[in-house]
Amino acid sequence: MVVRAWPWSAPSSAPFSATKGGPLTVINRTDAELVGASLAGDREAFDLIVERHRRNVYQLCYRFVGNQDDAADLAQDVFVRAFRGLRNFKGEASLGTWLYRIGVNVCLNRLAVKTPASESLEPLFLANDERIAAPGESATRSFNVASRWPTTSLAVSETVVSHWRTSSRSPGWA
Repeated sequence: MVVRAWPWSAPSSAPFSATKGGPLTVINRTDAELVGASLAGDREAFDLIVERHRRNVYQLCYRFVGNQDDAADLAQDVFVRAFRGLRNFKGEASLGTWLYRIGVNVCLNRLAVKTPASESLEPLFLANDERIAAPGESATRSFNVASRWPTTSLAVSETVVSHWRTSSRSPGWA
């Protein structure tokens, strides 16, 4: 526990001064003390942990996702996991390091779930669907042209969009 006393006096209306008009004393509890208090059931202790570390956790999450809303959600998830696993905190590393590791794991898990699986467009062409053929040509001809396209999903997608834009059946995309 770190205790700091300032020589100036607190205002007589201050609710935090032990003696009105007396010296102001601020007590900063260490992370270890806050963890112990939180484990003992003191919810305000965990609130102080969150307040103390929220900026670093948020910045870590933001570096992973690059979006403020997603970073805020991830930071909240980090602190929920930390609260649930607080009894497993051994104190061998600092609390900030432990929260950092939880944050990295939460972010990596979220990115693994959010990464879209690439899907091949080939089944669409194999279905010989007349809806994908340009006006006046058969779907088989479209498939033959498509078979010469680059094989990456992005290139195929861009080519399909380009084909739709130039055809007379364009849905009106800009």
